[in-house]
Amino acid sequence: MAPRYAPSLRSRLPLLVFLLQTVFILLFFFFLRIERQEVNDKESESNIFIHSYADFQDVHVMIYVGFGFLASFLVRFGFSGSGFTLLLAAIAVQWSILMNGFLLPQRHHTGQIRISIKSVIEAEADPLYSIMLLHIFGSLFGVMVSWVLHREGIKPQHEKEKTDRRTGLFAMFGTLFLWMFWPSFNSALLYHRWERSLKLSVVYGTFLSLAVSVVTAMSVSMLTSSKGKMNMDHMLFAFECHDTCGVLNTHTIPGILGWFIQLILRVTVNESTIAVQFAVYHISVLLITLCMSLVMGMAAGLFLKWSVWRPQQDRKCFDDQAFWEVNISKFDGGEIKTVMVFQQYVQILMTGFTGSRKAYFR
Repeated sequence: MAPRYAPSLRSRLPLLVFLLQTVFILLFFFFLRIERQEVNDKESESNIFIHSYADFQDVHVMIYVGFGFLASFLVRFGFSGSGFTLLLAAIAVQWSILMNGFLLPQRHHTGQIRISIKSVIEAEADPLYSIMLLHIFGSLFGVMVSWVLHREGIKPQHEKEKTDRRTGLFAMFGTLFLWMFWPSFNSALLYHRWERSLKLSVVYGTFLSLAVSVVTAMSVSMLTSSKGKMNMDHMLFAFECHDTCGVLNTHTIPGILGWFIQLILRVTVNESTIAVQFAVYHISVLLITLCMSLVMGMAAGLFLKWSVWRPQQDRKCFDDQAFWEVNISKFDGGEIKTVMVFQQYVQILMTGFTGSRKAYFR
């Protein structure tokens, strides 16, 4: 039986979140400047805003709906999977806007950070040529944190780390959102005139790659199954890293493969001198990304392992009751009744999303 509340929820998490948000508000007040040229200028900037806002909404749906429902595949972790995804994404976007403003050359001559639709998209998605580094860094960072937090005696799979038909359906719902909006994610920052043709190529290439991936994945799943059936939740557990969501095989390996495929394609079309120089830079960037993700993941894991944060006991993990008000009723053997709540949540999200797009393009 899970506790009434998590120790960190009352003593640590709210204070830390409020303190962090207060710092963000103060930094926004003193250093943020709205980039009004996107609306006031005549043709170029207004067109940039019009073409970028749709991509901005698509990336929003991917992050908050797609990844939110994708993380709700565990039976007793639906609220935490979607709710903490919303909380972390909201904090990360603000942090990314500030860091991009301080570190990248997009500051005003007065020293203030210029915020625009472009800067908000960049806070949620990396530029085109570094999109694979986003997957490599994020996945290895998380795996390294998991490796540092690993304790002796932990089983390869937690007793509450289970899925059923309903939670698998919600996770598939999030996967479909990611699948539909991934072309927008890859091409979100290509909106200049000289990049329009490249944007179309990225959209078409991403869509066709997704279609090929679906057919290939389902075929391989049936071939590798002893009963010849498709399996929706192939997971890997190795290296003493509790990889619940399978980020190694979902993000790390495809990201590294994509990075080397890009290297091969660029080298074959350039001259020998340029090709060698590009290969050196390309591989160096990958190695730097790998080292930074591992080092920063280890540092974050050591920071989280500090006893002052009062971490959860192993038996209390993957349970919504420690963090959320959950109504329990007799439903399919006493499991948490989440179907109606998720249906209402989906209906509210979809109504607001479609309404905002219709109002904007009216």
